[in-house]
Order: sequence, then structure tokens, then C-alpha cells
Amino acid sequence: LTHQLLHVVGEIEDDFARTFTVPPSTGGSAASRSTLGVVLNGVTVHSTAVGGPAHSSKQLGAGDEILKIDGRLVEPGNIRQLLLGDDEPGTPVNLTILKAGTKTRFEDVTLCRPSIVLVAE
Repeated sequence: LTHQLLHVVGEIEDDFARTFTVPPSTGGSAASRSTLGVVLNGVTVHSTAVGGPAHSSKQLGAGDEILKIDGRLVEPGNIRQLLLGDDEPGTPVNLTILKAGTKTRFEDVTLCRPSIVLVAE
């Protein structure tokens, strides 16, 4: 039973890392070491991963639009690389967002990039 449980946990960790990691846009094959746990549709938050920094902060939700990352304007073509940043676990990422369903409610949110291993645990 313990072996089966460890196998299932390992599969969940692998699935989590594949699903919620922002992949490097440089074409490299190395996996990201950090994650914010944000699932995107363009620059709009589709959902957040339970246990990830975005979900735990309770400051980001479905429909929120990410306008800036670390002071840089966001576009669909650069958002993944900006979220990834230097990909060092423990580094902060500052977001400026437009809250879902509003046209004037802007918020600044700071998240910390944890290690994928910490999130998976």
C-alpha cells in the first residue's frame, strides 16, 4: 500500500509540475525551478493552483487581467517569460492587475516564487 501511495504521489507531483510551471521561452529543455501557480488565457487569469503562491495570496482570481509584471507592460507574447523572471525560487514578482469585472479597480500584488518541490509537497 505504501509503495502504491508513493507512486500516486509521484505522478501527482509530475502532473503538477507539467501543468503549473511556466516553461522557459528560450527554447531550452530545462524545466523551470519555480512556479506561481497561475493558469492563463492570454494575459487573463483562468485559474490558480491550490497550494501555489497565487492561490494562497487570495489576491488573484479568475478573470483578473495582468497588466504589468515587475513594472513591465504585459502582452500575450511576453507574459510567460516575465512571470518566470530569473526563475530563482525565493525571488519576488510584482504584478499590477485589473480586477475581474471592473474597469478601474487596479491592484498591486507581490508574490514569491517558491520551488516547485515545495509546492508539490
